[in-house]
Amino acid sequence: MLPEADLRWLLLTPPLLSSAAMVNFSLAERTQIEAWLATVEQQPEALHAFLAAHQPANEMPLRIGRYAERLLQFFLLHGPTHRLVANNLIVRKRTSDDPARASDHTTLGEIDFLVEDATGVKLHWELALKYFLALDVPAPRVLDYLGPDGTEALSRKITKLDRQLHQAVPAPYDGDQWLPQGFTRGCLFYRRPPTQLPVELNPQHQRGFWLPFEQLAGWPSTQRYILLTRSQWLAPRRWPAVLTGAELSEQLLARWRQQGELMAQRSGGTLSGQMIALVEPDTDGSMFRETARGFVMPPAFAMQRSSVSPS
Repeated sequence: MLPEADLRWLLLTPPLLSSAAMVNFSLAERTQIEAWLATVEQQPEALHAFLAAHQPANEMPLRIGRYAERLLQFFLLHGPTHRLVANNLIVRKRTSDDPARASDHTTLGEIDFLVEDATGVKLHWELALKYFLALDVPAPRVLDYLGPDGTEALSRKITKLDRQLHQAVPAPYDGDQWLPQGFTRGCLFYRRPPTQLPVELNPQHQRGFWLPFEQLAGWPSTQRYILLTRSQWLAPRRWPAVLTGAELSEQLLARWRQQGELMAQRSGGTLSGQMIALVEPDTDGSMFRETARGFVMPPAFAMQRSSVSPS
């Protein structure tokens, strides 16, 4: 992970979705955020210490979604434009409409963030970090965007986000009016540029490519790559060492073999696509910079809508 780069990416990358109910910083807010980010990048110790304090007790790395939540939490605690009121609030069902007799019961969900902006407007933010691949069709619909293992559709995630944004805010914050907003970030991947995008998507969303593993061998022998882990999915960065095409193919097959072994132990599952970065050397040749990102899909994997489980 490179937290200061990931923080910049999380705050300044265009929203994934187009709805007016998405967090989209104003020009004035972006200017303030960029100035604040410059100070964080010069002195990142506070950010690193904050993330270290939120590591699980078993020292396993945070899952990418929780990692992004902690980055956003750091911004809300220390950034210049918004103030954190509360985060990770559990929403529970009440057993009675009488407040004097009501008691917590079934857990209904969790509210990511309650926030105030500089003018005092109260906001309910739900963070959604999403990576989906579009079917190879000219004008994909949101149900044509599938997860890297082909088992979920973006359309279902949009429905889930809408449901999360309409959760009732629990006490003691339920006396205020909270404007729901989705903080949507991520990247969508295409075999070729679409002729038309779904209206649900922000036209400026971050984009990448995808290709079947069998076509990787057809790429130029001079091309160099990075095979990314999930913790490296946020910000692009510079790399000191890279892979040839043959080395990338070998490491991809090793990952899928490992996935297959885990699936056999769990009696089920699907091999998932792996994210890679295309890189080229900097002018001095000492480091490599990213030029594009994409997914390589497992051998014989079929990207088709019928692979998505019914909702």
